[in-house]
Amino acid sequence: MLSFAGRAILIQAFSTAIPSYVMQCAKLPGRILDGIDRVTRTKEEGGLGLQAAKVRNTALLAKLNWRLHTEREALWAQVLWKKYHNNRRLNASNPDRLPCSQVWTAIKRGRETFEKDRLMMISRDSNVSFWRGNWLSKGPLRNLIQGPLTQGATHLEVKDVLSDTGWDWSKIPFELPLDVKSLIQAIPIGWATREAPLI
Repeated sequence: MLSFAGRAILIQAFSTAIPSYVMQCAKLPGRILDGIDRVTRTKEEGGLGLQAAKVRNTALLAKLNWRLHTEREALWAQVLWKKYHNNRRLNASNPDRLPCSQVWTAIKRGRETFEKDRLMMISRDSNVSFWRGNWLSKGPLRNLIQGPLTQGATHLEVKDVLSDTGWDWSKIPFELPLDVKSLIQAIPIGWATREAPLI
């Protein structure tokens, strides 16, 4: 027979593990999170003293985004990238309205938390998108410039513009503003090859 403290610990373990399993790849509805949060109140308030469900769900979805970016060679990541991160979706007038799986919906919900304060260390072999990748301290470069991009420029990756001697501005079909160039030149360049690691 378990003591009262033992039963409380057993309930805490199951109350944390079971919702966390689902929260890793799904954004739970607000009313379910509110119901879980009733038992996450402090013991003095009549709860079990667990971590808040809403915060945990958001953190786990941000972690799923991090895994998607760092485990690109994994089969699950390749399937998601090819199915939901293609040119048709990127160039759609409202990509968030296109149908997608529950996992991709969860990834989209956790993206804001993931993108906040995230930096990439770029290298000369980095295949991060030059325009849409979040490798600058102020967000994607595409958000900092106005006007259309040529078809060739749209598909530029960092490795296409970065050479052994520095940035090759001739690869860009127009003149970047001076403040944007300064921002790009301030980015530290790593010697590592392949994917730009998240830091």
